[in-house]
Amino acid sequence: MNTSSRLLYWMLFGAFSLMGSWAHAHIEKGFPEACIQYSLENTFPAISAGEPSNYFVKCPSDKAEPQRGQKRPQYSSYEIREIHKAFVNITDCLSIEPQALFPKLMMESGFHPTIQNPNGDAGIGQLTSRAITDVDKVLGDYKDYIWKSSKPSCRWLKSSTTARRGIWEAALPKGKCSLMTRSLNPIKNLLYVGIFHRLNMDYINSEFQRRHIPYLLELTGFPVEKADSLKRILLGLGYNTGGATAVRNLEDYLLSRYDFIQRKSHELANPIYLTLSEQERKKILASVSEDDFDFTNGLSRLEKIKKSIKENLLQQNPDMNPTDLERSIGFALRNRSSSQLTFPEWLKIWQSHGGPGYLSHLSQYAAKVEKKFGPGICSNLQFYQVR
Repeated sequence: MNTSSRLLYWMLFGAFSLMGSWAHAHIEKGFPEACIQYSLENTFPAISAGEPSNYFVKCPSDKAEPQRGQKRPQYSSYEIREIHKAFVNITDCLSIEPQALFPKLMMESGFHPTIQNPNGDAGIGQLTSRAITDVDKVLGDYKDYIWKSSKPSCRWLKSSTTARRGIWEAALPKGKCSLMTRSLNPIKNLLYVGIFHRLNMDYINSEFQRRHIPYLLELTGFPVEKADSLKRILLGLGYNTGGATAVRNLEDYLLSRYDFIQRKSHELANPIYLTLSEQERKKILASVSEDDFDFTNGLSRLEKIKKSIKENLLQQNPDMNPTDLERSIGFALRNRSSSQLTFPEWLKIWQSHGGPGYLSHLSQYAAKVEKKFGPGICSNLQFYQVR
């Protein structure tokens, strides 16, 4: 085993086990095929089966350019079974909870193998060029690990890919079709998704330490022993922003909350506040709590705040044009103290990469799936809360 492979092995089954239970995957052997079927049939409802759309593409070969304007597929039982088989084996092999990935992929692509958004993001994982580049760099190391693993799911993956050399060749030099062509997929796309997920775990762990997040949590009053739940939340966000950027967003939020706490602490030093209870002091200081990281509550409160700001602006200037109005609303929100905002609300205003509000939207998908199939079957709402 070479040096990079040893590092990869340690990353997968050593370092994460020491860094917290968030990375310990509870693999659901019975992850239902019905979840995949539900996703394929209930996403992109505006496009009927057999209807041409620029979202659906054709890839004659792994080196071809995607040809847009294809008909939305009608999937056979065999095709659904093959997507399901690839998904459960790849997540199991890489020790990933399928319930953590399923809502993301349902929201991103609906699990359609030959779908591409206007930005060019490819296939089931809607993989960006940057994500593909990151995976390309470590693809050989993961192949080495999988080839040596005795896990049945890894042995299935080895057997299923041995005769298809293109799966273990870097994707980006060939182009996006290598992640959507029928001869290599859905296995290659889902393999890249799984590896990207594992890389984000690594980025989040390293950035947590580099940016001293546990110390910031302590300074802002958050129970540090629950930091693993935050890592799990950031892993969901990292699919949209990248793992390192997700942690940087958390750092910015905590620093802004700490700034408020510091200023309020000077006020509480006044002797007239000496009789306050600890609970009263925390309320005045706006200490960070578990509730500040609950993505299942939606953003209705923030929408009410925006509506109030809009009404006030229009009272002052009824003739304000829509562009100036939106700009002024955004300016007012960004000038709002972070002590008055939960992390989901703060991300909707300040998220630096990807789509602001991504994780709040993702939790809605998870809730919809959980309502359909029950808790923990296809999705798990606890991944979007601090527990």
